[in-house]
Amino acid sequence: MQSVYSPNFLEEFIHPIEYAKRPGAVVFWVTLVMVYFILILFAPVLAILIAGLGLFFLFALRPDWGIYSIAGTSLFHGWEISFSEFESVRSVPFLANLNAPLVEFVAFILIGSLLLSLLLNTTSISRQKVSSIRSGMMLYVLFLLVGLISAKIGRGGTGFSATLYAWARSPLFVWVAFVLLPLAIVSNKNGLKKVLKILYAIGIIAAIYGIVSLFVVDPGMHGWRFAVPFAIGGFAPMGINHNMLAEVLVITAPIGIWLLLTEKSSDPLVSWWYGITSSMIIAVALLTVSRAAWLAILVQASIVFMIYRERIIKTLRNLRADVQLLGVVFFIITAGYMGLFLRSNIVDSSNSARVEMSVIALEYIRNNPWFGYGPGSYLPILEEVAAFRLDFGEPLDAHGFMQKIGFEYGLIGLMFFGLFLLWLLYRLWKLRTADPLYLTLLMSLAGIICFQLFNTSYLNSVMWFPIGLGVTAIALHPHSAVLKTPRIKL
Repeated sequence: MQSVYSPNFLEEFIHPIEYAKRPGAVVFWVTLVMVYFILILFAPVLAILIAGLGLFFLFALRPDWGIYSIAGTSLFHGWEISFSEFESVRSVPFLANLNAPLVEFVAFILIGSLLLSLLLNTTSISRQKVSSIRSGMMLYVLFLLVGLISAKIGRGGTGFSATLYAWARSPLFVWVAFVLLPLAIVSNKNGLKKVLKILYAIGIIAAIYGIVSLFVVDPGMHGWRFAVPFAIGGFAPMGINHNMLAEVLVITAPIGIWLLLTEKSSDPLVSWWYGITSSMIIAVALLTVSRAAWLAILVQASIVFMIYRERIIKTLRNLRADVQLLGVVFFIITAGYMGLFLRSNIVDSSNSARVEMSVIALEYIRNNPWFGYGPGSYLPILEEVAAFRLDFGEPLDAHGFMQKIGFEYGLIGLMFFGLFLLWLLYRLWKLRTADPLYLTLLMSLAGIICFQLFNTSYLNSVMWFPIGLGVTAIALHPHSAVLKTPRIKL
Protein backbone atom coordinates (compact mmCIF):
# COMPACT_ATOMS: atom_id res chain seq x y z
CA MET A 1 0.00 0.00 0.00
CA GLN A 2 1.43 3.34 -1.03
CA SER A 3 1.85 5.77 1.81
CA VAL A 4 0.34 9.21 1.57
CA TYR A 5 2.57 12.18 2.41
CA SER A 6 1.01 15.24 3.97
CA PRO A 7 3.33 18.29 3.85
CA ASN A 8 3.96 20.10 7.12
CA PHE A 9 3.51 23.83 6.58
CA LEU A 10 5.31 24.50 9.89
CA GLU A 11 8.47 22.76 8.73
CA GLU A 12 10.34 26.01 8.19
CA PHE A 13 9.74 26.97 11.82
CA ILE A 14 10.35 23.54 13.33
CA HIS A 15 13.55 22.93 11.37
CA PRO A 16 14.53 26.45 10.25
CA ILE A 17 18.20 25.75 9.50
CA GLU A 18 17.54 22.71 7.31
CA TYR A 19 14.69 24.49 5.54
CA ALA A 20 16.77 27.63 4.90
CA LYS A 21 19.32 25.59 2.92
CA ARG A 22 16.80 25.03 0.14
CA PRO A 23 17.22 27.44 -2.82
CA GLY A 24 13.48 28.10 -3.05
CA ALA A 25 13.35 29.18 0.59
CA VAL A 26 16.12 31.72 0.04
CA VAL A 27 14.32 33.28 -2.92
CA PHE A 28 11.04 33.34 -0.97
CA TRP A 29 12.51 35.11 2.06
CA VAL A 30 14.51 37.64 0.01
CA THR A 31 11.36 38.52 -1.94
CA LEU A 32 9.32 38.78 1.26
CA VAL A 33 11.87 41.13 2.86
CA MET A 34 11.92 43.36 -0.24
CA VAL A 35 8.13 43.58 -0.33
CA TYR A 36 8.05 44.36 3.38
CA PHE A 37 10.56 47.22 3.06
CA ILE A 38 8.43 48.70 0.26
CA LEU A 39 5.42 48.42 2.58
CA ILE A 40 7.32 50.27 5.33
CA LEU A 41 7.89 53.19 2.97
CA PHE A 42 4.28 53.56 1.81
CA ALA A 43 2.20 52.12 4.70
CA PRO A 44 4.30 52.11 7.91
CA VAL A 45 1.41 51.46 10.31
CA LEU A 46 0.24 48.48 8.28
CA ALA A 47 3.84 47.21 8.19
CA ILE A 48 4.06 47.42 11.99
CA LEU A 49 0.75 45.57 12.42
CA ILE A 50 1.85 42.82 10.01
CA ALA A 51 5.17 42.50 11.84
CA GLY A 52 3.34 42.26 15.15
CA LEU A 53 1.03 39.51 13.93
CA GLY A 54 3.95 37.65 12.39
CA LEU A 55 5.89 37.78 15.64
CA PHE A 56 2.81 36.72 17.59
CA PHE A 57 2.45 33.43 15.70
CA LEU A 58 6.21 32.88 15.49
CA PHE A 59 6.64 33.30 19.25
CA ALA A 60 3.68 30.99 19.86
CA LEU A 61 5.61 28.28 18.00
CA ARG A 62 9.02 29.23 19.38
CA PRO A 63 8.73 31.12 22.69
CA ASP A 64 12.50 30.92 23.16
CA TRP A 65 12.91 33.16 20.11
CA GLY A 66 10.74 35.68 21.92
CA ILE A 67 13.14 35.71 24.87
CA TYR A 68 16.09 36.14 22.52
CA SER A 69 14.25 39.06 20.90
CA ILE A 70 13.70 40.67 24.30
CA ALA A 71 17.38 40.18 25.10
CA GLY A 72 18.35 41.80 21.80
CA THR A 73 16.25 44.91 22.47
CA SER A 74 16.20 45.17 26.28
CA LEU A 75 19.24 47.43 26.59
CA PHE A 76 18.18 49.84 23.83
CA HIS A 77 15.77 51.80 25.98
CA GLY A 78 16.01 54.86 23.76
CA TRP A 79 14.66 52.86 20.80
CA GLU A 80 11.00 53.87 20.93
CA ILE A 81 8.00 53.40 18.67
CA SER A 82 5.65 56.38 18.76
CA PHE A 83 2.46 56.08 16.75
CA SER A 84 1.96 59.85 16.95
CA GLU A 85 4.68 60.18 14.29
CA PHE A 86 2.38 58.54 11.74
CA GLU A 87 -0.09 60.99 10.25
CA SER A 88 -2.57 58.25 9.38
CA VAL A 89 -3.26 57.41 13.06
CA ARG A 90 -3.11 60.83 14.71
CA SER A 91 -6.89 61.00 14.71
CA VAL A 92 -7.22 57.63 16.49
CA PRO A 93 -7.36 58.44 20.26
CA PHE A 94 -5.64 55.32 21.61
CA LEU A 95 -3.00 54.83 18.92
CA ALA A 96 -2.10 58.51 18.77
CA ASN A 97 -0.93 58.41 22.39
CA LEU A 98 0.77 55.02 22.17
CA ASN A 99 4.53 55.16 22.49
CA ALA A 100 6.95 52.86 24.27
CA PRO A 101 10.40 51.32 23.88
CA LEU A 102 10.58 48.61 21.22
CA VAL A 103 11.37 45.95 23.84
CA GLU A 104 8.02 46.56 25.56
CA PHE A 105 6.12 45.94 22.32
CA VAL A 106 8.12 42.72 21.84
CA ALA A 107 7.37 41.65 25.42
CA PHE A 108 3.66 42.45 25.02
CA ILE A 109 3.48 40.30 21.89
CA LEU A 110 5.34 37.47 23.66
CA ILE A 111 2.87 37.57 26.57
CA GLY A 112 0.01 36.98 24.15
CA SER A 113 1.97 34.29 22.31
CA LEU A 114 2.74 32.46 25.55
CA LEU A 115 -0.92 32.52 26.57
CA LEU A 116 -1.81 31.00 23.18
CA SER A 117 0.87 28.32 23.64
CA LEU A 118 -0.52 27.47 27.07
CA LEU A 119 -4.06 27.21 25.68
CA LEU A 120 -2.85 24.94 22.88
CA ASN A 121 -0.83 22.94 25.44
CA THR A 122 2.37 23.34 23.41
CA THR A 123 4.12 24.97 26.37
CA SER A 124 4.02 24.17 30.06
CA ILE A 125 5.37 25.94 33.13
CA SER A 126 7.25 23.95 35.74
CA ARG A 127 5.72 24.27 39.20
CA GLN A 128 9.03 23.24 40.75
CA LYS A 129 10.71 26.38 39.37
CA VAL A 130 8.04 28.60 40.88
CA SER A 131 8.13 26.85 44.27
CA SER A 132 11.88 27.38 44.59
CA ILE A 133 11.51 31.16 44.44
CA ARG A 134 8.23 31.49 46.31
CA SER A 135 9.62 33.73 49.08
CA GLY A 136 11.01 36.27 46.63
CA MET A 137 7.83 36.22 44.57
CA MET A 138 5.76 36.95 47.67
CA LEU A 139 7.92 39.95 48.59
CA TYR A 140 7.31 41.55 45.22
CA VAL A 141 3.60 40.68 45.27
CA LEU A 142 3.37 42.47 48.60
CA PHE A 143 5.08 45.48 47.01
CA LEU A 144 2.47 45.42 44.22
CA LEU A 145 -0.34 45.25 46.78
CA VAL A 146 1.10 48.26 48.58
CA GLY A 147 1.10 50.01 45.20
CA LEU A 148 -2.62 49.37 44.83
CA ILE A 149 -3.26 50.80 48.30
CA SER A 150 -1.12 53.84 47.44
CA ALA A 151 -3.07 54.32 44.20
CA LYS A 152 -6.33 54.31 46.16
CA ILE A 153 -5.46 56.46 49.17
CA GLY A 154 -2.53 58.48 47.79
CA ARG A 155 -2.81 62.26 47.85
CA GLY A 156 -0.89 62.95 44.67
CA GLY A 157 -3.79 64.77 43.02
CA THR A 158 -3.52 62.85 39.73
CA GLY A 159 -6.69 60.79 40.27
CA PHE A 160 -7.19 57.09 40.91
CA SER A 161 -7.34 56.09 37.24
CA ALA A 162 -4.03 57.84 36.48
CA THR A 163 -2.24 56.30 39.45
CA LEU A 164 -3.70 52.86 38.67
CA TYR A 165 -2.44 53.15 35.09
CA ALA A 166 1.02 54.17 36.35
CA TRP A 167 1.02 51.14 38.68
CA ALA A 168 0.07 48.75 35.87
CA ARG A 169 2.37 50.43 33.34
CA SER A 170 5.55 50.25 35.42
CA PRO A 171 5.92 47.86 38.40
CA LEU A 172 3.32 45.33 37.24
CA PHE A 173 4.31 45.27 33.58
CA VAL A 174 8.06 44.94 34.19
CA TRP A 175 7.39 42.05 36.57
CA VAL A 176 5.28 40.17 34.05
CA ALA A 177 7.32 41.04 30.95
CA PHE A 178 10.88 40.75 32.23
CA VAL A 179 10.65 38.37 35.20
CA LEU A 180 7.74 35.99 34.64
CA LEU A 181 8.38 35.53 30.91
CA PRO A 182 12.01 34.34 31.28
CA LEU A 183 10.96 32.24 34.27
CA ALA A 184 8.24 30.54 32.23
CA ILE A 185 10.16 30.07 28.97
CA VAL A 186 13.85 29.52 29.81
CA SER A 187 13.98 25.86 30.76
CA ASN A 188 17.72 25.18 31.21
CA LYS A 189 21.07 26.84 31.73
CA ASN A 190 22.01 26.54 28.06
CA GLY A 191 19.11 28.79 27.14
CA LEU A 192 20.16 31.20 29.86
CA LYS A 193 23.72 31.26 28.53
CA LYS A 194 22.48 32.08 25.02
CA VAL A 195 20.60 35.05 26.41
CA LEU A 196 23.70 36.27 28.26
CA LYS A 197 25.75 35.99 25.07
CA ILE A 198 23.21 38.17 23.27
CA LEU A 199 23.50 40.77 26.04
CA TYR A 200 27.28 40.60 25.79
CA ALA A 201 27.14 41.22 22.03
CA ILE A 202 25.10 44.36 22.77
CA GLY A 203 27.72 45.36 25.34
CA ILE A 204 30.43 45.15 22.66
CA ILE A 205 28.31 47.27 20.29
CA ALA A 206 27.74 49.81 23.08
CA ALA A 207 31.47 49.99 23.85
CA ILE A 208 32.35 50.60 20.18
CA TYR A 209 29.55 53.17 20.08
CA GLY A 210 31.14 54.94 23.06
CA ILE A 211 34.63 54.90 21.53
CA VAL A 212 33.32 56.45 18.30
CA SER A 213 31.59 59.17 20.33
CA LEU A 214 34.96 60.34 21.67
CA PHE A 215 35.82 61.49 18.15
CA VAL A 216 32.49 62.65 16.72
CA VAL A 217 30.65 64.27 19.65
CA ASP A 218 31.45 67.90 20.38
CA PRO A 219 32.36 68.30 24.08
CA GLY A 220 30.42 71.57 24.17
CA MET A 221 30.91 74.45 26.56
CA HIS A 222 31.93 72.25 29.50
CA GLY A 223 35.01 71.07 27.57
CA TRP A 224 34.98 67.51 28.89
CA ARG A 225 35.26 64.79 26.28
CA PHE A 226 33.72 61.49 27.39
CA ALA A 227 31.93 58.45 25.97
CA VAL A 228 28.29 59.24 25.34
CA PRO A 229 25.56 57.79 23.07
CA PHE A 230 24.63 59.97 20.12
CA ALA A 231 21.99 60.11 17.43
CA ILE A 232 22.67 58.82 13.92
CA GLY A 233 20.28 60.45 11.49
CA GLY A 234 17.90 61.24 14.33
CA PHE A 235 18.01 57.63 15.62
CA ALA A 236 19.40 57.23 19.16
CA PRO A 237 18.68 53.67 20.40
CA MET A 238 20.57 54.28 23.67
CA GLY A 239 19.34 57.80 24.22
CA ILE A 240 21.70 60.74 24.41
CA ASN A 241 22.74 60.61 28.08
CA HIS A 242 26.06 59.12 29.13
CA ASN A 243 24.39 57.27 32.02
CA MET A 244 22.24 55.30 29.56
CA LEU A 245 25.39 54.05 27.86
CA ALA A 246 27.18 53.39 31.14
CA GLU A 247 24.43 51.19 32.61
CA VAL A 248 24.60 48.87 29.59
CA LEU A 249 28.35 48.46 30.06
CA VAL A 250 27.98 47.84 33.81
CA ILE A 251 25.54 45.00 33.13
CA THR A 252 27.58 43.33 30.38
CA ALA A 253 31.16 43.65 31.70
CA PRO A 254 30.87 40.66 34.11
CA ILE A 255 29.46 38.52 31.27
CA GLY A 256 32.64 39.04 29.25
CA ILE A 257 34.84 37.98 32.17
CA TRP A 258 32.65 34.90 32.68
CA LEU A 259 32.96 33.95 29.01
CA LEU A 260 36.72 34.49 29.16
CA LEU A 261 37.04 32.06 32.06
CA THR A 262 34.53 29.41 31.00
CA GLU A 263 34.47 29.21 27.20
CA LYS A 264 36.76 26.34 26.21
CA SER A 265 38.32 26.51 22.76
CA SER A 266 41.43 25.18 21.06
CA ASP A 267 41.76 28.49 19.25
CA PRO A 268 43.70 31.02 21.38
CA LEU A 269 42.06 33.85 19.43
CA VAL A 270 38.80 33.09 21.26
CA SER A 271 40.40 33.83 24.63
CA TRP A 272 42.04 36.93 23.22
CA TRP A 273 38.68 38.08 21.84
CA TYR A 274 36.89 37.79 25.18
CA GLY A 275 39.82 39.35 27.02
CA ILE A 276 40.07 42.35 24.70
CA THR A 277 36.32 42.97 24.44
CA SER A 278 35.66 42.67 28.18
CA SER A 279 38.57 45.04 28.89
CA MET A 280 37.17 47.43 26.27
CA ILE A 281 33.74 47.39 27.91
CA ILE A 282 35.19 48.20 31.34
CA ALA A 283 37.42 50.94 29.92
CA VAL A 284 34.55 52.62 28.06
CA ALA A 285 32.37 52.37 31.19
CA LEU A 286 35.04 54.39 33.00
CA LEU A 287 35.28 56.81 30.06
CA THR A 288 31.58 57.64 30.31
CA VAL A 289 32.61 59.55 33.48
CA SER A 290 29.36 58.35 35.01
CA ARG A 291 29.84 58.48 38.76
CA ALA A 292 27.16 55.83 39.19
CA ALA A 293 29.12 53.56 36.83
CA TRP A 294 32.33 54.13 38.75
CA LEU A 295 30.62 53.12 41.99
CA ALA A 296 28.95 50.12 40.35
CA ILE A 297 32.27 48.85 38.95
CA LEU A 298 33.84 49.35 42.38
CA VAL A 299 31.06 47.23 43.92
CA GLN A 300 31.57 44.50 41.29
CA ALA A 301 35.34 44.52 41.84
CA SER A 302 34.79 44.31 45.61
CA ILE A 303 32.63 41.20 45.19
CA VAL A 304 35.35 39.50 43.15
CA PHE A 305 38.01 40.53 45.66
CA MET A 306 35.99 39.19 48.61
CA ILE A 307 35.66 35.80 46.95
CA TYR A 308 39.12 35.47 45.39
CA ARG A 309 41.21 37.82 47.54
CA GLU A 310 43.98 35.30 48.30
CA ARG A 311 44.34 34.31 44.64
CA ILE A 312 44.26 37.95 43.50
CA ILE A 313 46.89 39.06 46.02
CA LYS A 314 49.14 36.15 45.07
CA THR A 315 48.74 36.91 41.35
CA LEU A 316 49.55 40.61 41.85
CA ARG A 317 52.66 39.76 43.83
CA ASN A 318 53.88 37.42 41.11
CA LEU A 319 53.55 40.00 38.35
CA ARG A 320 56.71 41.39 36.80
CA ALA A 321 57.92 44.69 38.25
CA ASP A 322 57.30 46.57 35.00
CA VAL A 323 53.72 45.28 34.82
CA GLN A 324 53.11 46.34 38.43
CA LEU A 325 54.52 49.78 37.65
CA LEU A 326 52.28 50.07 34.60
CA GLY A 327 49.27 49.19 36.72
CA VAL A 328 50.16 51.82 39.33
CA VAL A 329 50.61 54.47 36.64
CA PHE A 330 47.24 53.56 35.06
CA PHE A 331 45.56 53.78 38.48
CA ILE A 332 47.10 57.20 39.23
CA ILE A 333 46.09 58.62 35.83
CA THR A 334 42.54 57.24 36.14
CA ALA A 335 42.13 58.47 39.72
CA GLY A 336 43.52 61.89 38.77
CA TYR A 337 41.15 62.25 35.84
CA MET A 338 38.21 61.22 38.02
CA GLY A 339 39.26 63.66 40.71
CA LEU A 340 39.48 66.58 38.27
CA PHE A 341 36.09 65.71 36.79
CA LEU A 342 34.43 65.48 40.20
CA ARG A 343 35.57 69.04 40.92
CA SER A 344 34.25 70.46 37.63
CA ASN A 345 31.31 72.86 37.28
CA ILE A 346 29.21 70.32 35.38
CA VAL A 347 29.38 67.93 38.35
CA ASP A 348 28.61 70.70 40.85
CA SER A 349 25.48 71.67 38.90
CA SER A 350 24.33 68.05 38.65
CA ASN A 351 24.97 67.46 42.36
CA SER A 352 22.98 70.56 43.32
CA ALA A 353 19.95 69.46 41.31
CA ARG A 354 20.07 65.92 42.68
CA VAL A 355 20.47 67.06 46.27
CA GLU A 356 17.57 69.49 45.92
CA MET A 357 15.34 66.80 44.40
CA SER A 358 16.26 64.40 47.23
CA VAL A 359 15.56 67.02 49.91
CA ILE A 360 12.13 67.72 48.40
CA ALA A 361 11.37 64.00 48.15
CA LEU A 362 12.39 63.38 51.77
CA GLU A 363 10.22 66.26 52.95
CA TYR A 364 7.19 64.83 51.16
CA ILE A 365 7.96 61.33 52.49
CA ARG A 366 8.09 62.74 56.02
CA ASN A 367 4.63 64.27 55.55
CA ASN A 368 3.07 61.05 54.20
CA PRO A 369 5.43 58.24 55.18
CA TRP A 370 3.55 54.94 55.06
CA PHE A 371 1.87 54.57 51.67
CA GLY A 372 3.13 57.60 49.77
CA TYR A 373 1.30 59.71 47.22
CA GLY A 374 0.48 57.03 44.66
CA PRO A 375 2.26 55.58 41.60
CA GLY A 376 3.21 58.16 38.99
CA SER A 377 2.76 61.12 41.34
CA TYR A 378 6.41 62.16 41.70
CA LEU A 379 6.80 64.34 38.61
CA PRO A 380 3.36 66.04 38.77
CA ILE A 381 3.99 67.06 42.39
CA LEU A 382 7.59 68.16 41.78
CA GLU A 383 6.43 70.32 38.86
CA GLU A 384 4.35 72.30 41.36
CA VAL A 385 7.46 73.23 43.39
CA ALA A 386 8.15 76.71 42.00
CA ALA A 387 11.53 77.09 43.72
CA PHE A 388 12.89 73.98 42.00
CA ARG A 389 11.67 75.06 38.55
CA LEU A 390 13.15 78.49 39.06
CA ASP A 391 16.62 77.13 39.90
CA PHE A 392 16.82 74.00 37.72
CA GLY A 393 14.03 74.17 35.12
CA GLU A 394 11.64 71.33 34.33
CA PRO A 395 12.20 68.39 36.73
CA LEU A 396 13.40 65.01 35.50
CA ASP A 397 12.56 61.68 37.07
CA ALA A 398 14.00 60.93 40.51
CA HIS A 399 17.69 60.05 40.37
CA GLY A 400 17.40 56.93 42.51
CA PHE A 401 14.74 54.32 43.13
CA MET A 402 14.77 54.91 46.91
CA GLN A 403 13.51 58.49 46.54
CA LYS A 404 11.03 57.56 43.81
CA ILE A 405 9.50 54.52 45.50
CA GLY A 406 9.57 56.08 48.97
CA PHE A 407 7.73 59.11 47.57
CA GLU A 408 5.11 57.20 45.58
CA TYR A 409 4.71 53.93 47.53
CA GLY A 410 5.76 55.07 50.99
CA LEU A 411 8.20 53.45 53.38
CA ILE A 412 6.18 50.22 53.43
CA GLY A 413 6.43 49.87 49.66
CA LEU A 414 10.13 50.76 49.73
CA MET A 415 10.68 48.12 52.43
CA PHE A 416 9.15 45.28 50.37
CA PHE A 417 10.92 46.46 47.20
CA GLY A 418 14.26 46.54 49.02
CA LEU A 419 13.66 43.15 50.65
CA PHE A 420 13.00 41.63 47.23
CA LEU A 421 16.32 42.96 45.89
CA LEU A 422 18.16 41.75 49.00
CA TRP A 423 16.55 38.32 48.65
CA LEU A 424 17.73 38.11 45.05
CA LEU A 425 21.31 39.11 45.83
CA TYR A 426 21.43 36.79 48.85
CA ARG A 427 20.26 33.77 46.89
CA LEU A 428 22.78 34.42 44.10
CA TRP A 429 25.51 34.85 46.72
CA LYS A 430 24.63 31.48 48.24
CA LEU A 431 24.91 29.86 44.79
CA ARG A 432 28.12 31.65 43.79
CA THR A 433 30.25 28.50 44.14
CA ALA A 434 27.77 26.21 42.36
CA ASP A 435 28.48 27.64 38.90
CA PRO A 436 30.36 30.73 37.63
CA LEU A 437 27.08 31.71 36.00
CA TYR A 438 25.62 32.67 39.39
CA LEU A 439 28.62 34.82 40.29
CA THR A 440 28.28 36.56 36.92
CA LEU A 441 24.62 37.34 37.51
CA LEU A 442 25.40 38.45 41.07
CA MET A 443 27.97 40.94 39.78
CA SER A 444 25.69 42.23 37.01
CA LEU A 445 22.75 42.68 39.36
CA ALA A 446 24.80 44.20 42.17
CA GLY A 447 26.22 46.63 39.61
CA ILE A 448 22.89 47.69 38.10
CA ILE A 449 21.14 47.94 41.48
CA CYS A 450 23.96 50.15 42.75
CA PHE A 451 23.72 52.15 39.53
CA GLN A 452 19.99 52.74 39.95
CA LEU A 453 20.51 54.20 43.40
CA PHE A 454 21.56 57.30 41.43
CA ASN A 455 19.83 56.94 38.06
CA THR A 456 16.35 56.74 36.49
CA SER A 457 16.12 53.31 34.76
CA TYR A 458 14.79 51.41 37.77
CA LEU A 459 11.39 50.49 36.34
CA ASN A 460 12.24 49.45 32.80
CA SER A 461 13.93 46.59 30.93
CA VAL A 462 17.48 47.80 31.54
CA MET A 463 17.23 46.82 35.20
CA TRP A 464 14.40 44.30 35.17
CA PHE A 465 15.44 41.92 32.42
CA PRO A 466 18.73 41.14 34.25
CA ILE A 467 16.64 40.73 37.42
CA GLY A 468 14.43 38.27 35.55
CA LEU A 469 17.49 36.31 34.45
CA GLY A 470 18.72 36.22 38.03
CA VAL A 471 15.36 34.90 39.30
CA THR A 472 15.31 32.31 36.49
CA ALA A 473 18.85 31.15 37.29
CA ILE A 474 17.90 30.62 40.94
CA ALA A 475 14.83 28.65 39.91
CA LEU A 476 16.88 26.45 37.56
CA HIS A 477 19.30 25.31 40.24
CA PRO A 478 18.32 21.75 41.28
CA HIS A 479 18.85 22.42 44.98
CA SER A 480 17.63 26.00 45.03
CA ALA A 481 14.46 25.15 46.94
CA VAL A 482 16.41 23.89 49.96
CA LEU A 483 18.41 27.10 50.35
CA LYS A 484 17.01 28.92 53.33
CA THR A 485 16.28 32.62 53.05
CA PRO A 486 17.12 34.34 56.33
CA ARG A 487 14.08 35.43 58.31
CA ILE A 488 13.82 39.16 58.78
CA LYS A 489 11.89 40.44 61.77
CA LEU A 490 9.71 43.36 60.75
